[in-house]
Order: sequence, then structure tokens, then C-alpha cells
Amino acid sequence: MKIIVTHDVDHLSVNEHIFNDLYIEKLILRDLIQLLTNKITITEYNLRIKELLKNKISYLKELCEFNLKNNIPANFFLASKKGRSLSYSNKQLDDALKLLKSYENTHCYLHGIKNETKEKIIEEKLIFEKHLKTKNTGIRMHYLAKNNFFKNLSKTGYIFDSSFYEIKNPYRVDGIVEFPITFMDVYDVPLVKYNKQNFEFIKNETLKKIEYCNKIGLKYLVIDFHDRYFSKAYCNYFNWYKFLIQYLKNKKFSFTSFSEIEMNKI
Repeated sequence: MKIIVTHDVDHLSVNEHIFNDLYIEKLILRDLIQLLTNKITITEYNLRIKELLKNKISYLKELCEFNLKNNIPANFFLASKKGRSLSYSNKQLDDALKLLKSYENTHCYLHGIKNETKEKIIEEKLIFEKHLKTKNTGIRMHYLAKNNFFKNLSKTGYIFDSSFYEIKNPYRVDGIVEFPITFMDVYDVPLVKYNKQNFEFIKNETLKKIEYCNKIGLKYLVIDFHDRYFSKAYCNYFNWYKFLIQYLKNKKFSFTSFSEIEMNKI
């Protein structure tokens, strides 16, 4: 079983959301509710408020440094259009791509918004390629939206997609290779207060899932972790990712990237 580490880039700053969407207002309300219902600690809550005041809700650099230190090839999905709380500008996208490309073994793909028609998919792909300055071969839909997805995705120039959360080996649909997401932070880390007992439960559930994936002969284990959560303001997510990477390394699993995989053999 080989490991593919991926990261969705949904936010690059607080300011991008001002006057563009209600993400920050919803975030403030959600965090307050989580504090009052004992889902997060007062320390986490205070750190989240500080993040907002400092215009700091992206941890690309910190995540890249961690991946580099651990020799982890990483696949980042970034957006070229706005929608559903994705609001960063073309300039921010360019800066993020420049940062990611400055690190070894990082690979960038499209975090898609438009999938209603084949024409909209191609338009969004071409816009992203102008910023990427090379051909883009992979996509993951924002919020894993996939209505009529493969029907519209075929013959658009994509080689692979990774928008489905399920325990399956890669498979072909209409000429596209689908790499299902095995682990995703918001799905595999329950919303519980950070403490030793709760985190031990999270780790044990993760280990059980890895064991099951091994048992059924899964060829690729795909991890999706948002750079937004590589912060002590989100203790369970932050520590879960570090634990997961370290465990897989200790067990001598091989890490790979989409660009290293020969799609024609899948």
C-alpha cells in the first residue's frame, strides 16, 4: 500500500472574505457555539480569534516545511475561480503557487468549482493553467461536489480526479482515473474537545481503518488534509496529521505523488 498525501487550499487570508462572502461571520459563530458546547478548549478558541485578528488562516509554508522535513511528496489543490467561500484573488493564487513550487516534491492541481457542463470545466482548467504555467492533469472538486461529474469531466484533458470519499482502489470512469480519498480531516477526526482520552480514541480509530485498508489489499491510501488546520488552534486536526504521517513513516510505508504514478497501468 502506497500513501498519497494531498492538501486542499480553501483560504489564504481573512481579508479575501471581507465583502465577498460570509465565511468569517459563520466561522466566528461556529467557534463560539463549539466553545459553549464544550467541543473545543478555551485555548483553541482564543487562538482562533488571534488568527482572525492577524489575518492568518493559511499555513501553507508551515505545512510545506513539515512535509519537507519528513520527506513527504505532497499534492496541493488550489482554486482559480471563486465560489462557496473560496474567495482568494488571482494574485494570491500566483503567490501561493510560487511558494509551493519553491519546495521540493510539491505538485499543484485544480480545486474545482464549476462542473455543471464540460465547457465550464474546460474554461476553469484553462484559467488555472495560465497561473500554473503548465498543463494541469488533475482535479478535486470543492466540497467534493460530484453531480453528473464524470459525464461532464470526460474528454476535458484531465487524467485523474480525487473527489470521492470511499475506501476503494483507483478505478477508471469514462477515461478518467478516480483516486478515492481514504482519510479526510473533517470526516475522520470527530468534533470533540482536545484531551488525552479523546485523542487516544481518534488515534485508535485511525489505526483500525489503516489495518482494514491493509487487510483488503488497498493499493493507494489517499490522505486529504487542509492546510487551514495545521495550527494549534485546531489541536485534534493538527496532532492527528502529524501522528498519521509519523505512524506511516515508522511502519515503512512508501509515499508517492500523482505525478509519479503511471496512470495507464491503473
